[in-house]
This record gives sequence, structure tokens and C-alpha cells, in this order.
Amino acid sequence: MDYLDLLPKITLFFLLILASAIFSGTETALFALRRHRLGNYQNEHPKAVRLLEKILNQPREFISTILICNNFVNVAASALATVICIDIWSESGVFIATVSVTIILLIGAEITPKTYAAARPDNIALKTVLPLLLLIKLLKPINRFLALAVNLLLKCTGLPRQIQKETLSDEEIKSIILTGKQEGLLRESESSMLTNLLDIDKTRAREVMKPRIQIISLKLNSSLKKINAVVKKHGFSRYPVYDQELENIIGILHIKDLFRSVRKPFSLRHILRPAHFFPETATLDELLEKFRKKSVSLGIIVDEYGGIEGILSRDDIVSEIVGHLSDETDHGQPSIISTPEKGTYLVPGTFPLRKIEQAIPELNFPKDLEYDNLASLILGHLGQIPKTGTNICLDHLKLTVTKTTQNRIVMVRVTTISKEKSINQGKTNQQ
Repeated sequence: MDYLDLLPKITLFFLLILASAIFSGTETALFALRRHRLGNYQNEHPKAVRLLEKILNQPREFISTILICNNFVNVAASALATVICIDIWSESGVFIATVSVTIILLIGAEITPKTYAAARPDNIALKTVLPLLLLIKLLKPINRFLALAVNLLLKCTGLPRQIQKETLSDEEIKSIILTGKQEGLLRESESSMLTNLLDIDKTRAREVMKPRIQIISLKLNSSLKKINAVVKKHGFSRYPVYDQELENIIGILHIKDLFRSVRKPFSLRHILRPAHFFPETATLDELLEKFRKKSVSLGIIVDEYGGIEGILSRDDIVSEIVGHLSDETDHGQPSIISTPEKGTYLVPGTFPLRKIEQAIPELNFPKDLEYDNLASLILGHLGQIPKTGTNICLDHLKLTVTKTTQNRIVMVRVTTISKEKSINQGKTNQQ
């Protein structure tokens, strides 16, 4: 036998294997491609980016086209290899062709190109997008016929016919953010901001509001001199105004409105803006939307009976996402104080438990707690206003009340302890 006669067939066989490798790599590259990365190539490859976006918007067509082409070249390569092997080895050529083609297809047309494409999806996709789009147009009639056949089969079997878009859960996104932070792609402030943004639909107004006891408000019958003294002392730009008692808030005083009225006969009622009330169970994303629609900067937070629970500003919500802002809402803002003793911190009683965990990851409170802040946690365990020096052991945390007033807990020392030590000390130790 003249082996030179087989050279064209062998050449064609390896060209088919090469085509199969290109189709396999293109398929992997398109599935591994991230749309948000296409913007990086907009200036350098504007046409390719536009074509890629077009292809990605019709996944059924490009999947069908690649499968048709890949199966065609694989079957053709197998048939051609069988002919070549029979010409060389006669009857045993079929077995040799089956084994050899399987190995060549696996290594040369599947594993190697797909591994390469998965590592460089952007480059592969940009280089193959134009020929792939031409093949999609060329095979459109076949794709339509196959789509009809597939839809008919799916309809008969009751399987879904639409390709569902996969969405990432909050936990998956948080995992991506954490990975970006660990690899140095995100700064601490950026990762914290993104994490907080994901949590605003779960965080309720009562968790971040300024509680009733901290509200700086004005009586309706306050004189201009009294108002100026309060403004000078506290420096806020907005104050709730009430008639007779705090439960009867009738409006909000904006300082700029006060300045505008200095040359007119003073009437506090006439310069008040409407007060807007929101339930304490409202989430921060709901409140942001309501603040935007009503052009509100400060909301009054109420309980289920309409009782005043606290106040919440738009800046308070924004600061939950981006960190505390330097504005009028930050005067006297309580903060966590580190102590020289390892694992020990001084925390204001009104500080939310969720914020404590965000600021100090080692201070993890039990997940089943129904309390919003440190003071309510201690009061819930004791059932009474504690004395200074009262201790509470909770899992691996020891809470010591360091400062109280007549009716509230001002400061608490929080210490991390071992679980064994926590069990030995007991849950509560009233001194």
C-alpha cells in the first residue's frame, strides 16, 4: 500500500480534530465569560464586544450552533479515521480506530482546549465571535428545525422549555466579596460597603434608629431664645417639635427655616414642616424609597401602637452602607472603646448588637437573640435595671455593667471568655 495516498485523509482528519478543539474551546469561553468584563475591551475591540453581547443575548442559538458543528466534525473525524485504519490494518482497523479516535478527541479536542479556554475566556471569545456569528446565520434554518423538534419533545415530557437565568444569592455574593478582599482586589472599606448594601433589605429601622431617650426635641411653646440655646448646644439641623408631650409630635423644625424667619414675628408652628411617621419594622431599603418619594430627610419611628420609638435620618441609612458620615447626625455618636486588656471592650448600652459584630468579628452573639442592642439584651436576661458591676455570661462572652443611671444602662464591658469558663461562672451573677 502507498502511504502517500493516505496523506490527504490524515491531513483532513487532523483538521477536523482542530475544528473540534476550536468549537469546544469557544463553547467553554462563552460560558466562562463575565459580561461586566466586556467593558474593559470596549475601546480596543468595540465591534467584537458588540457582537459578543448579541450572541450572549441568544444563548439557545449559539449553543445549538456549536453542538451541530462539534458533532458534525467529531462524527466525520471518526468515520475518516475508521477508513484510514481499515486501509492500513484491514479488519482490526475498526478497533484501532475506535480506541485511537477516542483518545485523540478526549485529549486534543476536549480536555486541552477547554482547559485553555477556561483560563482565557476573554481572549478566546473575542477571537472566535465573528466566525461563530457567521455560522449561527448560516445554520439558522437547521437551528429552527431543531428548536421545533426539541420544544415538541420537551412539551411531551413536561420539562421546562425556557433557559432560566441563574442569579447569585446574597451569601454567594458575600463570598465573592470576601474573596476579593482576601486577594487584595477590594479594600476593607469597599468590602464593608458592599456587604452592608446587601443587608439593607434585612436591617429594620429599630436596629439603627436613635432611640427615644436620645431624641433632642423642642416644645411647641419654646421661645426663640430657648430654641437658639438648644441649637447652639447640640448643633443639629432638624428637631422634632411636640405639643404637651413627646408622643404628640406635630412637625419638624429645620434650622434654615428658623433663620429665614428672624425678621418676622416669630411663630414656631408656622415654620414647621410636616412630620412623617414610619413603623419600626420597616426595612432600610423600604425607608430609603419612601424618603425619596416624599422628599423626607428625617422620619419618626413608631411602634405598632403609634408610640414614639425613635428617629431616623436619611444620612443614618446611608451611613449604614458607606460608614458614618461627618454631619449633624454624628454629634455624640456612641462608639466602641478598646481597652488594654486583650479581648475586652467598653460598649454603650444603646449600641446595636449587629453593629458590634460588624466592628469586632470576635464578638459573636447567639443567632437566636431577639434583642436589638446591648441594654435590651441585659434587661431581657435580668428582668430589672441592673446595678453597676452586674455580670452576665452568655456563651463565650462576659457582659459587665460599668455605668447606669436611674433607669437605663449607659456602658457595658464586653469580654471574650472560653466556653468552659463561661459554664463555670454561670449565666448570671448579680452583685
